[in-house]
Amino acid sequence: MKLKVLLVCMFALLLSSCKVSKGPGYFDFEPEYLNTEGDGSLTLRVWGDGRNLFDAIPQAQKNAVDAVLFKGITKGGLTGYLSRPLVPEVNAREKYQTYFNNFFKDGGDYTKYVSKHDRRIGTTERRENGTQVKWGVTLRVYVPELKARLIQDGILKP
Repeated sequence: MKLKVLLVCMFALLLSSCKVSKGPGYFDFEPEYLNTEGDGSLTLRVWGDGRNLFDAIPQAQKNAVDAVLFKGITKGGLTGYLSRPLVPEVNAREKYQTYFNNFFKDGGDYTKYVSKHDRRIGTTERRENGTQVKWGVTLRVYVPELKARLIQDGILKP
């Protein structure tokens, strides 16, 4: 009986020590909340792919608007209403596929609801992982204007 208890305890100890380590090369590229502005817009730290910063900024802008619309911002201490996605409907991206494909096309309407990146020192970051290069930039998403547009276009209910 004591042997069984000892084996169970050793097995439990072994399993609890086997957790996955993210390691030194792991980076979390989720959009991160930095601040809420007085007009209701969100300042976020967002990552985009690109050979250089010029290529990565449009991708980071799309990622910021996409996160606000469909995922919500969960990193950085934002809680409450704004941490939830603006479009709460399940599979809304697929349901309104034509609308969102046009909205997110290169140079599309998404650019009206996100700022250019902040060019102050220390607001841009570069991370390399083998062949992949990601750029972290600080952007502002104009949430109230974006919500008004989605209500006007019939995606959201007033």
